[in-house]
This record gives sequence, structure tokens and C-alpha cells, in this order.
Amino acid sequence: MPQSQNLEDEVALLQAMADELEAYLLSDELYRQLVVHTPHGDQVPRMSLGTFLETLATLEQAADAGRLTPAQWEAVNEARHRLEEMRRRFPTAFRDKLVRELKSNLDSWNWFLQECREDPRRCRDEYRFEVRIRNRIATLVDALGEETPPEYAARLERLDAQLRHLLVPGSFLWAKALEARYPRERYWWLYGQIGA
Repeated sequence: MPQSQNLEDEVALLQAMADELEAYLLSDELYRQLVVHTPHGDQVPRMSLGTFLETLATLEQAADAGRLTPAQWEAVNEARHRLEEMRRRFPTAFRDKLVRELKSNLDSWNWFLQECREDPRRCRDEYRFEVRIRNRIATLVDALGEETPPEYAARLERLDAQLRHLLVPGSFLWAKALEARYPRERYWWLYGQIGA
């Protein structure tokens, strides 16, 4: 589940990831451990393109809602431009990282859904936390667009079909403040619970 962190901390995290982006893309790492000094203490996030994209989207939504200072908005814009620059300069590395992260998340989501089929009651308790994996998959597929490998798109369709059989539709799972960012039509997996 997304953290309701202070926006100052989110901006600091985004800036740190932007600073590391080129080195990250040119490395073999899928996840890069960072130590980020934020206004509210040090944090140790695991950087990936999915993490970068989700943090950027969170801050852009905050900007749209008028919740960022001009300096914060400038930092977010700089990070977005850095991301676009890296995608232009290293298109193959950028795509490869997205594809590897998509495969990793599809594997994790498959394992979780398998557990749900075996033990729906336990899965029900964990779903609101583990569903962040499905959200990450959506972020990665959106970023890849037409470059999403067809076999991964087909695998996601199969996993979504399994989830639809397990999910009882209901109210939004996360904090009410996040609901506008995740409309039901697009993020249907965030509106319901695993039937027990």
C-alpha cells in the first residue's frame, strides 16, 4: 500500500532516484538500494523504474491538487525531464529494465494468487498490502505500452481472470485520499476483497 509520507520526503526520494538514474540504467541491478536523507530522517528505498514512476505520479497528482510548493514542483519537473532524457539516451536499457521488473512482478503476483487459491482466508488478510504488486504491474505495462512483450500481456490476462474469480467487489481498499488517483474502471483490483 502506498505510504502517506510527507511530500517533502517524497520529493527528496524522487530527486535521489533521478540522480541515480543513469548509473542504475547502465548497471545490471534490477533493484538498487539507496540511502536518502529526507527532511524527516533517512530512508532506504529500493529503487527501480517502477518505484520512480509511481513516486513521480504521486507527486504529479499532489501538484495537480495544489499541494506542492513552487520549489517542489520544479524538482518534480526536473526529475521527469531526467527520466525522459534517460529514456531517449538509453532506450534499450530502459526497456530491458521495465521488462525485467514486469517479469519479476508477474512472478510475485502469480505466487500470491496461488496462495489465495490454496488459503483464501489468509489471502484476505494480506490482499490490501499485496495488491500493490498488481498496481506496479499496471505502471510497468503503461510505461512499456506497445513494447510490452506479448507473452507477458497474455500472462497478465490469465492472472487477472484468476483474480476476478477470487475478488468480491466492494469499496476502495486504501486511504480515501488516494481514491481519485485510482478510478474503479481502470484499477478494479483495488475495489474489493478476496472472498473467504
